[in-house]
Order: sequence, then C-alpha cells, then structure tokens
Amino acid sequence: MQILKRLSRQSFSNKSFSRWTFRRLRLHSCLIFFLLLSGCAEAGEINTSKSNITSPTAPSASITAHYTTSSPTPPATLTALPTLTLTPCPTATWTIIGPGVVRAPILLYHHVLPDPTSTSYAIDARLFKDQMDFLYQHGYHTITLAQLREAIMHGNRLPFNPIIITFDDGNLDNYEYAFPCMQRYGFTGTEYIVANRLKSDGFLSISQLQEMAAAGWEIGSHSMTHANPTQVSPSQLRIELLDSRLRLEKELGIEIRTFAYPFGSYIPELARKAEKYGYFTAVGLGKGVSHGSNMIYYLERIEIPGTISIKDFKALLDGNSTP
Repeated sequence: MQILKRLSRQSFSNKSFSRWTFRRLRLHSCLIFFLLLSGCAEAGEINTSKSNITSPTAPSASITAHYTTSSPTPPATLTALPTLTLTPCPTATWTIIGPGVVRAPILLYHHVLPDPTSTSYAIDARLFKDQMDFLYQHGYHTITLAQLREAIMHGNRLPFNPIIITFDDGNLDNYEYAFPCMQRYGFTGTEYIVANRLKSDGFLSISQLQEMAAAGWEIGSHSMTHANPTQVSPSQLRIELLDSRLRLEKELGIEIRTFAYPFGSYIPELARKAEKYGYFTAVGLGKGVSHGSNMIYYLERIEIPGTISIKDFKALLDGNSTP
C-alpha cells in the first residue's frame, strides 16, 4: 500500500504523466488491494480448518454420563476361608536295616478323648498331641508292622528312628482325634478292629477305615468278639483268628495280615495258629523296643498310660520302665 501511495504522489507531481496512465494505476491498485483481502480470508479459513483437525471436540456431557454408567462393576471381593497349615514332616533318611534285630518302639493306645472321665484306657487329646509333637521334634518316623517284619526277616529300607503307633478296639474317637492329629505330623498308624463291632455305634465305620487305609494306615484284626484267646475252644479260636480276618477283608476290601491278641494274652500255640490262619505278624504287650525273628508273632507293644509326663514318655521310648 505504501508503494501505491508513493506512486500516486509521483504521478501527481509529474506533469508529463497522462490522465489515462493515472486511471490505469488506480485500477491496478484496487485490483491488488482486492487480491490481498481475498488471500487473508482464505488464510483464515485454512487456519480454522486445521484447528478442527488437530483439536477434536470433547465429548458432550451426555456422552460422558453414558460411559460413566456403563462402566463394568468390579467383581465382589471374596473373603478367603481359613486353611489349616500342616506342619511339614522332616525328610527321612532311609537305609537298609536288617535282617535281624530291629529297634522300633511300638506304642499302644485305646481311646483318645478331650477331657476323658477315666484314664484307664484313655488319654487326653491334648496330651496325645504333645506326645506326637515330641516324636516329630525328635526325628521319629512311623512305619507299619509289614515294613518291620520285612526288615527283621529279609532286611528292608526303613527311615531313621522308626516307630509304630497302634490302636486297639477300633474306637470312633481314634478317627475323630488321633487320625487328624497324626496327619498333621505326617504320621500313620495301625488300627486293630474287633470284627463283630464293625457296624456298631461308637466304633469306626467301614468308610472311615477305608479312608484311613487310603491315607497309609495299616488295618489289623483284634479278633472276632474280643474273647481271651487262651480261654476258648479250638473251634472258637478259629473264629476269633481266621473268621475275623476274612470278614474284615470282605467288608473293607483290603488285606488283613496282622493280629493283636486281646488283653495281650498269649501261649506258644497262638503263634502257630496265627501263622496258619494267614497272619504275617501278631502283637501283644511288653516294654521292649527291639524285635527279632523269634518275636514275629508276639511283638511287644508299650501301652501308654493316660497320665504320663513327657519325661516318662521319653523313658518308655528308650526302653526303660516308667519311673
């Protein structure tokens, strides 16, 4: 524009400049001015278009509300149920033991009850737990009568500090208290059943015994009627030994190869009958903790009193009488 003004002044000052030339200059000036205005307008439109591309319009409030209400609801928080933490059983070192004399205490229990009214054949469940804890802390590992027999007769791989835990009569509380307590420590036991009590109240059921067997427990016969085996006729003795084994095998669907003499009663003839009627081992009573081949049909078991200190319990394990 400044150039046009300057040219205009020059044209007016130059008298030789013709009027026609002046008109042409004014026309050119208007044309240039119009073109400049058009260029500015187009530039504004272009800038506006670019602004629309690079800065998208934010969603409206209604759209925002829609997304807010349709957001997925977070799943409900589930409260974890408490689980029983089992005490891990220490890894046992297994070595070949035998043939010959094998040291392995065999313990005997009857009832395991909370607050028993009598301790003649019952032990408080808390004391039982303390005894199992003692065995665990001192490196004892449970085995079966079958494993013990194999070690005595032929040699067998056994863990360090082997021990056998047995129960007589098949009382229901053995399943309710002893079984879960021993599982906590990775222990198994041997349960001796009086065959004619198999389906009676207060005693272990078939399904419970099968569950225990599946967990590694050994099941044995404790006779048919719990009669004193030294005071029955030969025909009744056959029932007490042979028929009890056959009945238990039929009902439980497992092999029965160990026998516990009721009352611990024993005469040499019983050993021969037990072997004849299909048993591989038989157990009685005693204080010994070592067993040889001459004792296969009267392995000594230590009966654990209902009231006993841990110190005296240790003495029994060592083969000493209760002080």
